[in-house]
Amino acid sequence: MYGRASSGGKQLDDTRALEQWQNRMVALGVAMSVEAQDMIYAIRDGDKDSREWKDEMDEAIELALKVSKAKIAAERGTYAHLLVEEDGPNAMLAIGTKGTRQWVNEDEVKEIVAGGILLDVHPNSQRVIVQAWRDLIEAFELEVLTQEHRVVCDEWRLAGTLDGIARLGRDISFRLPSGEIVDLFAGEVVLLDTKTGRFRRDPKGFPLYWSAYASQLHAYVNALPYNVTTGLREAWPAEWGVMNQKWALIVHIPVAEILAGTQTTAELVLVDVEIGGIDLGLVAQIKENRKLTRFGVLGPNEPAVVIEGIAKLKQAEKPLMDQSDW
Repeated sequence: MYGRASSGGKQLDDTRALEQWQNRMVALGVAMSVEAQDMIYAIRDGDKDSREWKDEMDEAIELALKVSKAKIAAERGTYAHLLVEEDGPNAMLAIGTKGTRQWVNEDEVKEIVAGGILLDVHPNSQRVIVQAWRDLIEAFELEVLTQEHRVVCDEWRLAGTLDGIARLGRDISFRLPSGEIVDLFAGEVVLLDTKTGRFRRDPKGFPLYWSAYASQLHAYVNALPYNVTTGLREAWPAEWGVMNQKWALIVHIPVAEILAGTQTTAELVLVDVEIGGIDLGLVAQIKENRKLTRFGVLGPNEPAVVIEGIAKLKQAEKPLMDQSDW
């Protein structure tokens, strides 16, 4: 069985802050929802080790998270991905500009717009999200070769849907937090991912909470296209050339800031996918280590073995502790 590429390196993440935040959202949701309170109260004396009790409690927690809108950012991010998919023709049709996918009909456009409104992403914000994407693609002269492509990475037994692959139309230079300059050159083909969450940096300028992305993108860079109909691996078009194996790019669309009216532009982030490969190797080693036998357990009919073993161990160590031999 293959895992999700997006989860490949998450075992190395420090999730304490995220877990604390989710706990707060659960507490808030319970406080806001009488239904969630009733669900929890009804099972308060149940068998907490039973599958039934756990399922019912999980259902109450899911309701609390929904009421507190704990997942709204992720849902808005998924929606933003829909808007920029295939260079955003859906959204462009929705805001009155002709797109490239002629099969998108008026009813589908209305459904897309309505879906955003349900998430409080109103048509004007939809326009800004798509325009931010298009402005960045144009500014950096990125030729998008494919989007939303199913892939499989056999090396790490990971699979998923990559956001895109692009060819650079001009040279681009990035300054790392260390001060090092990294140059990507016109004509290079790179993995192009899209992220929509908050982009926080530590005092040195390194992104916070983004470490797992390098592992995800490493898996995508080393993956093959997967045909879901035939179940077969395929190959990228030969005319694209070889994808950059060291660096990938993330288009960061700041959805929260766009909705707040504090930012209207996207930014391009450089990712070292070689380090992502090292991280995946560490995760694989952790998984293998978990399969190893670390403990020996003795049954109730074998106490003499334990006593004898301890006695022999102490006897063997005694001469080493005799100070007359020092």
